[in-house]
Amino acid sequence: STEEVTAADASPEEATEADAPTGDPVDIIVGEGACTNDSDMDALANFDTMAGSMIGMSCYDAAGGPGQTSAEEIKACFSEKLASEHGFSLDCGGCIADQLICLQQNCMNACMSSMMGGEQSPACLQCMEDYGCKDSFAQCSGLNPDAFTP
Repeated sequence: STEEVTAADASPEEATEADAPTGDPVDIIVGEGACTNDSDMDALANFDTMAGSMIGMSCYDAAGGPGQTSAEEIKACFSEKLASEHGFSLDCGGCIADQLICLQQNCMNACMSSMMGGEQSPACLQCMEDYGCKDSFAQCSGLNPDAFTP
């Protein structure tokens, strides 16, 4: 008999366009990177990007708030929380942290209202593109930034 393979059973290499978040179908893995291993892909499948935003804010708050914390301190805090609370590797967490830091340093005004609503606005996505946040994330993580945006 032939068993049907569901999206939940598929490995990342077997993932189909149907596995992508809602909207236009996109490939999640776009190259070699820190996040393309099975463990990080499992963590990603269960990750709520709103939780990522809250981690980012807690890393700022714990260190004195925005403007009072170095990018290195924020990245270390964020990477550690992604690892301990969500199962990401430290390397993959670093890629996610870098993207969040890029967004917060360059695109906070364009992205804040859409982040609170759980949707990415065209202005936010364009800002992240303009400042290289998306390209840097893809190069670091190996993941499509359009499939995963904090």
